Amino acid sequence: MEWWASSPLRLWLLLFLLPPAQGRQKESGSKWKVFIDQINRSLENYEPCSSQNCSCYHGVIEEDLTPFRGGISRKMMAEVVRRKLGTHYQIIKNRLYRENDCMFPSRCSGVEHFILEVIGRLPDMEMVINVRDYPQVPKWMEPAIPVFSFSKARLWKIGKIYL
Repeated sequence: MEWWASSPLRLWLLLFLLPPAQGRQKESGSKWKVFIDQINRSLENYEPCSSQNCSCYHGVIEEDLTPFRGGISRKMMAEVVRRKLGTHYQIIKNRLYRENDCMFPSRCSGVEHFILEVIGRLPDMEMVINVRDYPQVPKWMEPAIPVFSFSKARLWKIGKIYL
């Protein structure tokens, strides 16, 4: 018997030399064409964001914060905290405080890391940040509710956090 006949290399040679099965490839290719086309268009239109000032996010930030142009009342903030739509944070005299309850402690740690990077430039304030995988405030809800969120969907308000 030849050396290659008993070798594991035999299987690899056989697989390499066999022509690909045609049955499902065409079906599979058309099944994913829409997604592949969207990915390719996105790659073609991609423009990197300036890491110096993150100006490419300004439009998104403006749009997300437009409902709160007139401000956020203490009453509104208290209602958001009461409803547990996210994790409550406060910055008081350049110190960061967080409620004890956090659904995803590692995400809260990440949020805190980035807030602490810029805390010296922030005023005393409080905010609620949703660290869950899905938005907590539907877009149709009136009045708008101030919850920052990691996730964003077309029918939900205030999207990603850009600190």
